[in-house]
Amino acid sequence: MAFRIILGIIVGGILGCIATGFAVSWIAGGDLTAFLTTPGKYGVSIAIAVLLPVFFTSLPMGTAIIVGILWCDIAAAVLTKFVFGGGAAPWVAVLGFNLVYAVVATLVFAAFAADPLQARRQVRR
Repeated sequence: MAFRIILGIIVGGILGCIATGFAVSWIAGGDLTAFLTTPGKYGVSIAIAVLLPVFFTSLPMGTAIIVGILWCDIAAAVLTKFVFGGGAAPWVAVLGFNLVYAVVATLVFAAFAADPLQARRQVRR
């Protein structure tokens, strides 16, 4: 069970980061190779996704997905604007591109870890 949760965090963060790279490249004409070959982006993407198990164990599934998407989008956008040099980009663009990451990371995590988390929640009731 713990292995699936950890794997969901890692794979969700990485796939979300890759999806964001493709979105930035396709919509804004960014350099896809430069985006995808920066290892720090993957680490940050995984670190943001670490809170997803908290949402999925303490909230109903639908609410957990919405809260997870909001958390991942806002956290990634704030880091993009204030830490990673995206200060010149408008908030709408930053939130939009990070929404791609948030949706992919949250749904991939849910696909990996939903069954064990649902089972644990049912036992606690």
